[in-house]
Amino acid sequence: MDCCALLAAIEKHCGTNAGYVKPSLKVICGDDVETIPAATAGVVTTALTLADTKTFFEWAVAQKGTLVVESSISDDGSTVEYTSTITVFVPKATGAKSDLLSNAAGDGKFVIVTDKNGVNWMLGEAENGCTVKPGMVANEKNGYPITITWTSNRLPYAYTGPIVL
Repeated sequence: MDCCALLAAIEKHCGTNAGYVKPSLKVICGDDVETIPAATAGVVTTALTLADTKTFFEWAVAQKGTLVVESSISDDGSTVEYTSTITVFVPKATGAKSDLLSNAAGDGKFVIVTDKNGVNWMLGEAENGCTVKPGMVANEKNGYPITITWTSNRLPYAYTGPIVL
């Protein structure tokens, strides 16, 4: 495909542009997401189909979490890979939180994070979920730093459909 056929203008942004992500993540096991509707112009507008009785779990996190997406290009220029990283902090260490985060660690998660401009970003896809890596600190900030990563051949899709909690 001719890459120039895919190029288009990006309009000038006027108005505010808030940084960071909102203090909440929506997390579900990837196996509980049955279908992800097709995106149009980078946006999924219809509901995800979840397995019977399954819902997203909402994780309250501290302010100033981040979503950063970096790209890498193969040596021959034929492949682009994107690594999306969400970094958040869950305050106040407790036994229950430690247990939950220990069980949530690992691959295969599907995550929706909302930036402070109100845009929901979906990370994860069929057969390619996110990896959740919790830690624990007891220093000036008692709690859990959490890093969520997802590697894909595309940037995250925006999501405007409903989120079942």
